[in-house]
Amino acid sequence: MWQMQTLVFIKMTEEWEQLHLELKKLPQGVESVPQYLRHLNKMFAADFETSMSKRLDVKFWNKLKSMMNEMRKASEKDKVVDLNVQNLALGFLTDLSLLVHSNYEIPNFGEDISSQLTWTPCTYGKRKPVKSKTHCRVFIAYILLRMGDLIRYKEIYPKAKEYYEQSCRINPADGAVWNQLGLISVMSAKLLESTYFHTRALHATLEFPAASGSLTSIFKKFANRDISKPMPINELYLACLAKIHFLLEIENSKDNLQKISEKAAISKEMLIPLMSVYEHLEYGTEIEQRAVQYVTTLWQNSYEILLKTMVDDDEHRPEYLHLLAFYHSAPKLLENSDDSKYFKCLEKHQYPIKKSYLIRILQGNYLEESLQDESSEFDTSTTTSTSSPTKSPRKAPRVPKPESSDEECLQRGRRRGRAVLNESVDSDEEDF
Repeated sequence: MWQMQTLVFIKMTEEWEQLHLELKKLPQGVESVPQYLRHLNKMFAADFETSMSKRLDVKFWNKLKSMMNEMRKASEKDKVVDLNVQNLALGFLTDLSLLVHSNYEIPNFGEDISSQLTWTPCTYGKRKPVKSKTHCRVFIAYILLRMGDLIRYKEIYPKAKEYYEQSCRINPADGAVWNQLGLISVMSAKLLESTYFHTRALHATLEFPAASGSLTSIFKKFANRDISKPMPINELYLACLAKIHFLLEIENSKDNLQKISEKAAISKEMLIPLMSVYEHLEYGTEIEQRAVQYVTTLWQNSYEILLKTMVDDDEHRPEYLHLLAFYHSAPKLLENSDDSKYFKCLEKHQYPIKKSYLIRILQGNYLEESLQDESSEFDTSTTTSTSSPTKSPRKAPRVPKPESSDEECLQRGRRRGRAVLNESVDSDEEDF
């Protein structure tokens, strides 16, 4: 049996290598793209895992997108041609997905996956097993991501969002899909939601650096808002976050930060961007120290409110525990349906609460004294004897990591928005 499987594998590899050699000889012009895509289909059918290890799914999309762009340009952006090209692209992507599913035992990643991309089990013949579930996961998530793009080009935004959400659920490590969710949110005028998604894009395992342009655009929109005037709490939060980001003063900061804290305490959409902005602050100048103090105040206020809310609201306690994990040990997030374990932007922090106090809270024995009255820290590996309970959040000493680590990636040119506010911003919005 083992020898037979080995022979099948060798045969598949030989067939794939031959197709690979033939691929290099194909014409490269836009008129030859359909032939090129059909050849890639053959390579996927011959050896799915080798094709995925070479990321031929990305090559497939790049070729398809280049054809769409060239045809659109040649037609002088004729709307009828645009629609036909989009439908053609949808057909190519659908065919690739169906071909792979019909030839290989791709796992079922959920009943919500569009039925047009898979076959019903009764239609399957004899299929080849796939050793790597990761390859399957990455493949179907990428197909869904690009299907979402094509539907977005058609301006069917609710359906596009469904595809993006499915892709994100299957492969939340990919920052690109978080970015696309951010674009959809902008189109729906949901700027807080967009800020959250773009932040997740920046700090995903496979980060999407272009999302910083979208974040900077949002921050510029709110940085100079007059927060002395009444406004919705989401807008007040974004205005204050933008001012922190650009190291500006927050007028009447005590009252405004307290207002924000009431909602931020139970809102990951507010908490995560705050964590990201804080990660890029320094303690050097006076205005930087002021920005850090704004974050500290907002963080502590929100934290106290969250603890009290957990005592009073049993129904949503799992969600609150999820948020509590961000506060107490950001890199070690709880497993949850949002797959936030992939958010790795922060080092460990030291916090003004010890484990015994947290246990009493979760048991319903909440004490009304101020958190600042606690004399010792939450017991983590980063706690030091010189820690002060009034200085939270505070960054722990950084530990050198390999160059390919997420932390190293974070430090590459990430001081976003420190230039003047009228600087130009490159958008990742695709012109289609």
